[in-house]
Amino acid sequence: MSSTPVSVAREILLAAIRAVEPRELTKTALRGWRAGLATRSIELIAAGKAATGMVQGASDAIGEALRGGVAIAPATDSAITRSVAMFAGGHPMPNAEGMRGALAAAATLRELGPNHRAIVLISGGASALMTLPVDGVSLDDMIATSRALMASGADIGELNCVRKHLDQLKGGLMVRVSNGAKIHALVLSDVIGDPLDVIGSGPLVPDPTTYDDAVLILKRRGVWDNLPQSVRAHLLAGARGEHPETPKAGDRCFANITIEVIGNNLLAVEGAAGEAMRRKISGEMITTPITGEAREHGAAFARHVMEVAAGADRSQPRCIVGGGETTVTVTGAGIGGRNLEFAAAAALVIDGAHGITIGSIGTDGRDGPTDAAGAIVDGGTAQRAREAGMELARYLQTNDTLRALDVAGAVVRTGATGTNVADVYVALITP
Repeated sequence: MSSTPVSVAREILLAAIRAVEPRELTKTALRGWRAGLATRSIELIAAGKAATGMVQGASDAIGEALRGGVAIAPATDSAITRSVAMFAGGHPMPNAEGMRGALAAAATLRELGPNHRAIVLISGGASALMTLPVDGVSLDDMIATSRALMASGADIGELNCVRKHLDQLKGGLMVRVSNGAKIHALVLSDVIGDPLDVIGSGPLVPDPTTYDDAVLILKRRGVWDNLPQSVRAHLLAGARGEHPETPKAGDRCFANITIEVIGNNLLAVEGAAGEAMRRKISGEMITTPITGEAREHGAAFARHVMEVAAGADRSQPRCIVGGGETTVTVTGAGIGGRNLEFAAAAALVIDGAHGITIGSIGTDGRDGPTDAAGAIVDGGTAQRAREAGMELARYLQTNDTLRALDVAGAVVRTGATGTNVADVYVALITP
């Protein structure tokens, strides 16, 4: 291996991101779809971390058939087609501009009817970026509720169940707003297993969850009593039947909706495995997604790597790649994210080991509230942190992994990648 193990691990992880590049995936998915479309006949709605690239891909594919639309992304981009209004939404917490974008999207959809066609592009982050609270619930109330659930360790399904019952577009409600228009949706999935009712909080599909479910989740996670009064009042009123439920399976409003998943976590993992093969590194692709508490699974992943290394021919490099999305139960006041916790826990297991390198990154380039994508650690990471006066185990305990891994030189920063299909993990076993 001519490059260092850390640099090779980084290139394998970056290949995972390239495999889910949204512009090309969208363009390919819509190739041929333009046939028979009149000039300026298609409205477009896009929301998510990949919204910019997906809009560009749609524009590439349908050209002059695009009439206009709305895109809500983490940042505006002057390179996007001028016929689409851009809004810079907030993530992981919604913001006022994202709410204005959601209002604009709703207004565009309300102008449609059964004789109109639209394309909707959904990618990871859409739940936060496109937020339109129900009457009586403020944006600040939505933020407080999301923050409490995330800190409690709630998974994305639980979080989005609650969001769907506090929002005017989520949980299939976007379909009702569109007045029977023919909608073709493309989805870049950030949720393991690609459940369409969870991705982006399922704006275009039946919602199997209820107000009762939302209340139960909030109580089970121990956050109910500390929520804004407006949130509790709305959910309890819904549970009593005073607000309409989100549309369920069999509702005729979904008759004109078609949806295609164009990319997901598995595609990214396959991209990582393909890069390892290109470098003639043999290995293993873990096809079962890794989910659960980040530090527990980081340690378990590292133990698996150590077991493989113990029985492997160490004369040639070997690679293990996998994917998933873990969660973090926040008990400390530090700054970190699930990939940093995964990597820190792995570093403690391989402390002092020779020839073991492990990386964990979020494909969106943002690990929780940090500026990092994740980290790449090896057998010397924990020792380097100790030499800088930071005991990695203690910093992991207080959820302060960014500082400890940064001082050890392990943090990976890619900047925002413009895509999002959860997380990818890599291990290198080298001579």
